[in-house]
Amino acid sequence: MAQWEAVRHADAWLDPAHTDPDELRALRRTPADGLLTATPVSTVVDNVRNNGPQLLEPVPEPA
Repeated sequence: MAQWEAVRHADAWLDPAHTDPDELRALRRTPADGLLTATPVSTVVDNVRNNGPQLLEPVPEPA
């Protein structure tokens, strides 16, 4: 399940002085249904040397 940190918690999540794991875990939330969409993309996105708008193009679902 995807986890996300709401923008309102970004400062706390990124603060190096914030070291209590339980407090940081409390910031994580599972996004509401419909908030995120999984889209299959090419394996070309796996290489940091690749760049460009073609990386955002959906590919057919594997059979």
